[in-house]
Amino acid sequence: MISWYFIAKFLVYSVLYCVCFSNFKISVLYILKHYLFVILYYCMIYKYTLFLCTFLLLLDIDTNAAKITLPDDDYFAKQYQKGLILFNDKKEDKALIVWENALYRADSLHIYRGVSLANIAKDIANIYWKRNNYVFSLKYLTQSYIYLEEIPEEYMLKAKVCKALGICYKYLNNHKESIKFHNKSLEFISNTKEDNADFYVKAYEKISEAYEYVIDYENAILYKEKQAQYIFKHQANETAKLSGVYKDLGALYIKINSHKEALFYYQKAVELMKKQSIDDPDLAQIYRSIGIIYYYLALYQKSIDYYLLSSSIAEKHNNNVDFLVGLYSNIGSSYDAIDAHEQAFFYKKKALDLCANSPEENVDNLILVYNNIANTYHFRGKYKLSLKYSMSALEVSQKYQDQESTAKIYFNIGQLYLSNKILDSAMFFFDKGLVHCSKNVYPLHIFDKNYFLLSKTEVYLIQNKVDKATEYFRKIEPSTYLNTHGSSVFNLRKSYLEALICEKNEKEEQAIKIISLCDSVALSMNKDFYDDADRLAYVSLVHDIHSAGVRLSYKRYTKLNDKNYLNKAFFFAERNKMQVLLQTISESKLREAAGLPDSLQRKEKSLIHELKSLQKDFFEAKNKDNIFIDSLKIYYLQKYKEYENWLAQTMVKYPKYFELSKGQQPIYLNDLQTKTQLNDVIISYVVSDSATYAFIISNNDSKLIKLPLADSLETKIRNIRQAIMVKSDEDFIPTSKKIYNEIWKPIQDILNENNNVNNIVIIPDGALLYLPFDALIKSKDKELIYLLNKYTIAYQYSATLWSEKRNPSTANSDASLAAFAPVFGQKLDQWHPTQTLRGGRNVQNLMDVEPLPATELEVKKLDSLFASNKLRNKIYLRTQASEVAVKSQNLFRYKYLHFATHGIISDKNPDFSGLLLLRDSLSDNDGKLYASEIYGLRLNADLVVLSACESGLGKLIQGEGLVGLSRSFLYAGASNLSVSLWRVADEPTRLLMTYFYEYIITQSKLNKPIRYAEALQQAKLKLIRTSPYNSPYHWSSFILIGL
Repeated sequence: MISWYFIAKFLVYSVLYCVCFSNFKISVLYILKHYLFVILYYCMIYKYTLFLCTFLLLLDIDTNAAKITLPDDDYFAKQYQKGLILFNDKKEDKALIVWENALYRADSLHIYRGVSLANIAKDIANIYWKRNNYVFSLKYLTQSYIYLEEIPEEYMLKAKVCKALGICYKYLNNHKESIKFHNKSLEFISNTKEDNADFYVKAYEKISEAYEYVIDYENAILYKEKQAQYIFKHQANETAKLSGVYKDLGALYIKINSHKEALFYYQKAVELMKKQSIDDPDLAQIYRSIGIIYYYLALYQKSIDYYLLSSSIAEKHNNNVDFLVGLYSNIGSSYDAIDAHEQAFFYKKKALDLCANSPEENVDNLILVYNNIANTYHFRGKYKLSLKYSMSALEVSQKYQDQESTAKIYFNIGQLYLSNKILDSAMFFFDKGLVHCSKNVYPLHIFDKNYFLLSKTEVYLIQNKVDKATEYFRKIEPSTYLNTHGSSVFNLRKSYLEALICEKNEKEEQAIKIISLCDSVALSMNKDFYDDADRLAYVSLVHDIHSAGVRLSYKRYTKLNDKNYLNKAFFFAERNKMQVLLQTISESKLREAAGLPDSLQRKEKSLIHELKSLQKDFFEAKNKDNIFIDSLKIYYLQKYKEYENWLAQTMVKYPKYFELSKGQQPIYLNDLQTKTQLNDVIISYVVSDSATYAFIISNNDSKLIKLPLADSLETKIRNIRQAIMVKSDEDFIPTSKKIYNEIWKPIQDILNENNNVNNIVIIPDGALLYLPFDALIKSKDKELIYLLNKYTIAYQYSATLWSEKRNPSTANSDASLAAFAPVFGQKLDQWHPTQTLRGGRNVQNLMDVEPLPATELEVKKLDSLFASNKLRNKIYLRTQASEVAVKSQNLFRYKYLHFATHGIISDKNPDFSGLLLLRDSLSDNDGKLYASEIYGLRLNADLVVLSACESGLGKLIQGEGLVGLSRSFLYAGASNLSVSLWRVADEPTRLLMTYFYEYIITQSKLNKPIRYAEALQQAKLKLIRTSPYNSPYHWSSFILIGL
């Protein structure tokens, strides 16, 4: 019976060892050797009792009782050498038998320390490592570490074992243990006196990689920088290695959105790599990364330059298709950003051609490029072209059965039709998408199905089919996925549509409660979206939410005559205006303003990026089992808890940061009234698709009215601007009077009740941001009577901002001026005083701009004016008017800043709007001061005058207001700002600016408070009275933002 037991045990172990060694013969020999005592015992028990001692030893009987002599370390050293000879002879299996026998014997005799045993276990682990058996490798490395633990020295061997353990844990995805043992290896190696530079370099690299795997980018950067420093100090000739580390550092800094640091390391990598070869294929990747950084910094021309460098190398080396397709798409996006759409399409077409050569192998890329082009045309308003490329993407996805892409393209096409109010076509594609999601099950099918259900709900609401809208709204299933930007916008839109359903069912009170909740949720949402599509969807939705809040509150206000609803309406209107500022202020600016240390900034960036990465991983999880998804959830919750702890600790030490990051709270209507002077009235507009509203606020009353617009407000404003710019009285007069009757006369009827009103503050919205209100014609007798003749008109982005800056500037003994005029005098023969216009939309070369001789006369006149009144001033003419001079900290000392130059405007990308200055040959500045750079200036100016073309313009995005130079200067520290709404003629502008400053200095000498809006009004009236430039074209372009 016992013999059958041993035979069964023998067979089981034979199978196990066979699996391990993949060699049946070796396995049998190994088992026979282990169980030889069993066979010998049954053969010889009656003749050879001497074998009993051996059997007792092998059966792990107490060795002391058996009086058996234990083997010493010399025995194990010999066994190690024996195995090593076999290993070097490439007899790994036999070496393994020898070494494992030795370990088995040591284990049986309870021997748990020794250098030879540690070497044996380490080398066994190495054999298993080569066979990709990481679990067994880890087992023997751990055994080796245990053998060495109580040995006082042997630091090198300990370091090697710990290093191997760190690598093994990495492959088993236990990165925390990997970091632990790599750090131990560094501790042990530091105790040796040998030159271990290479060991340190590799250890730092492995620790950095481990931290990167757990998305702890702060520590990943720390160890990667240690690696760079060690190479630089001890391996100075290893330029290839050092450039690789700099490249890795650049990539890590990009992951935490530290673009300047990333740029620094990428450029250092380029310097080293160019010393070796200017055509190194790795340079293509680095140049592309630098291009991406410049794109995010809104330095689009620089991004193009680096992208083109990348493409020249990549094409030469026949780089992979994925890289080139992505690169060509990058180049196209940058050209789009500077409105060079022909070049943009050329590179997007190259990307298409690459994919089309082998569509079967590039399905994902082909769909991506088609969608990229479609989105570009969509945002430009070219819907037919957008639809064409979306249909192409749909054709590819259906042909190659990319089910998930097909669902998303159905949705995009439906949204395209919906945005153009082609409801039947929108519904057709939403229905197809819904059917598609029902037939195809993939990880995100519930979420995508909900998108289609919500979109159908929206269409039915537009069609006033409330019952159908309610039916489809109720079909939306709860999402079990973690919060992502896409899902956050989806849930916000769902709540918004729920409010609309309540409104349609005349449950206005309930609808207002839902809208208030939506406002709170929208405010708390993070604004760092993965792409422009998500961000624009968010911005548009928030505008719709606030407009609905105003509309619903207005309905309750008119029904009940309850001032509480007037206050609510104003709150929603002001919240919408304040959204402008929340979108403008960058996170880095918030941190700087609050004094948050760099270490905490980096920690926060790392945690936020880690959370975003986990959200995105979860959202994009495909074909993963529930265990994987559950583990992601657990890890996400752990990291979120860590972020909450960081917030709690930092909030105590740096409360100002959190106050700023939440955004400024809108002023309450009652508080605003108390801050309004007797002769001031604030008029705040709210423009939506369905109606336009106006708040009329004075110190003793406030009203909300709905304006009777006959047709498109945007069309009317476009028409009046066109009539002004072509100086056509025939078109201008009737258009101006029509707009006056629609958007001003109902307000004027209210203003007539108070004869003391002199000063009007207009807070425009939507298309009204483009309208010069003082050019509206009030009446026409012998001459035209404009609003300019009756009121001093100032502008502001929100009532809250106005309330902060409501006090007029007082006379200042240090009323100092800094004025800039590059002049651009290369083509003076082409100058004409009224035909030469200040500005351009797509200026690529400073040599191509028109000269502005009147700007030189303008700033010289200002110089003389200030000097004669003994006021400090500094003028920067021609080559002195450089970008470097503006960026110097000297401007902080001046009360007035004046820029007489060309303005450049990018409607598509407001951060690319700017002022043209001159290049400094000793710097890398390009002479274009972009809005994105102005945000970083440190100003203390009471007034900034942009005597340039269209300097008040920018991209009009619902919910964001007018993005452009004006906002960037206000954020940089300007209290008041004078800007223009269209291209202005050189000579009349010079006269207007002279009159403007003369009035300011006169008021200052009389020690009177200075209202800059009043100074601009008087300058305009003087220009009309005393010069041939009395057309609104010459004077109405300039407006005053502030007081």
